[in-house]
Amino acid sequence: MFKFLIKTVLFLAIMTTVVFAQQWPVHIVGSNLTYPSAYVANLDGDNDDDILAIAGSSLIWYENRSNGSVWLRHTIESSVSGLSNGGTIDIFDMDRDEDIDFVVNASANPGLIAWYENRENAAQWIQHVITDTARAPANRNFSYGDIDNDGDVDIVSPEFITGQIHWFENAQGDTIWQGHLVAAMSEVIWTSVADMDGDTDLDMVAGSLPKGDVYWFENQMNGTIWQAYAIGNSDYCYIGHIADLDNDQDKDVITLNGSSNTLILFENSGATWNMTVIASGPSITPGGICDMNGDQHLDIIFGGQNILGWVENTGGPAAGWIQHTIASGFGLNALLFNGFSDYIIYIKHFLTPCSSVRWRLRDVLFRSIGARFPRRGVPPCASRRPCFDPCFRHLRLIPGSASSPRRWSQTENSAPRS
Repeated sequence: MFKFLIKTVLFLAIMTTVVFAQQWPVHIVGSNLTYPSAYVANLDGDNDDDILAIAGSSLIWYENRSNGSVWLRHTIESSVSGLSNGGTIDIFDMDRDEDIDFVVNASANPGLIAWYENRENAAQWIQHVITDTARAPANRNFSYGDIDNDGDVDIVSPEFITGQIHWFENAQGDTIWQGHLVAAMSEVIWTSVADMDGDTDLDMVAGSLPKGDVYWFENQMNGTIWQAYAIGNSDYCYIGHIADLDNDQDKDVITLNGSSNTLILFENSGATWNMTVIASGPSITPGGICDMNGDQHLDIIFGGQNILGWVENTGGPAAGWIQHTIASGFGLNALLFNGFSDYIIYIKHFLTPCSSVRWRLRDVLFRSIGARFPRRGVPPCASRRPCFDPCFRHLRLIPGSASSPRRWSQTENSAPRS
């Protein structure tokens, strides 16, 4: 099951604030790729968004040469051990040198976890091994942060085969790593990092497949002690996201129930978690979380079988949710969100191993999530808080961002990016 979920073909789409727009132009980025997955970031420092991709056992990136109309393919590494079994990526600035690096999980047994250092604006990439003995390292989704509060970035990863969750301490200069066991839960499939209890340190959330247990783990004593708390249960929840969806200054959890084909919100009510079904559809999967319509409420992008859409947050769980369709007929069966730039990443499964990577041009950029760990000179609070946080304003923003949203009418659907 885990291997099947990873081996898919990706399409990319850029989110829009013009939620009632009717036209979404599609552009081919790359073709003849083997089981690709893709992520978006400004890799070469030229102020536009490029695409980082896994294709079979290869790591490649596509350079955006002309506002999305011309793409130049570059190979980072032609054969990464275990990557053909599937993999996931987190993109951020690992070494705090103001460019974009990334961490990859290669989901083999044993499997590789490594980070790739970006040098000379993506002209050179240096692999640094974190561990090469992980047993099927599974889905990572913002699985990094300063766990031990020592000023550098640590890495969190689940092991699907053993059910163990580890955090890897950045022990010396981003090159020496020490593994620490957090907890074990049967067939853990995803992890994410956020401050769940508001005490300014980073905790973890994890989900399992197929059983569907969802837990959060409280970070006590700078990563040396962890306390487990049950959030709830949702069958086949192979990915999860963390955000404050009801504007009550705490973190909620969004996932899916693969048995009932529903999107699930676990609302953080302090001592308890309240489960709400917020959308439904064949193979529905949560993706990007952002304010799609500018009403100061975070909405949820979703993908599914033959559908791409978003769920409108009308004011939190009590106010209700409205399901909207963006596009249909694409044979979608899952959806992921890069979180670094304003792109939806949605996935199409094919019976053959080769297809194309595509993207959809957004009408206007609304917000840029930015790197969770700051660049040099960014206030300390931003380095240790999750992406949906008041300290977000200190991170890199782009024109038309959350601090100064630009609006376009429906007739301006083809407005260029600025």
